[in-house]
Amino acid sequence: MATERNPHVEAAMQYLAWAIEEVEKTGHQKATHHVRTALDQLRLLYTTDGTSFTKP
Repeated sequence: MATERNPHVEAAMQYLAWAIEEVEKTGHQKATHHVRTALDQLRLLYTTDGTSFTKP
């Protein structure tokens, strides 16, 4: 079941995407992996239409 869009989660996803870019520059692969994992978990909440979130 989809719920309304959550701008806070969407913003968090954008910040994580930017964080991946910056952390990759440091060469710290483990930190990059953790940021990417967090972003991937949030993306899993998206429904197939890409506009709303599903309840975990």
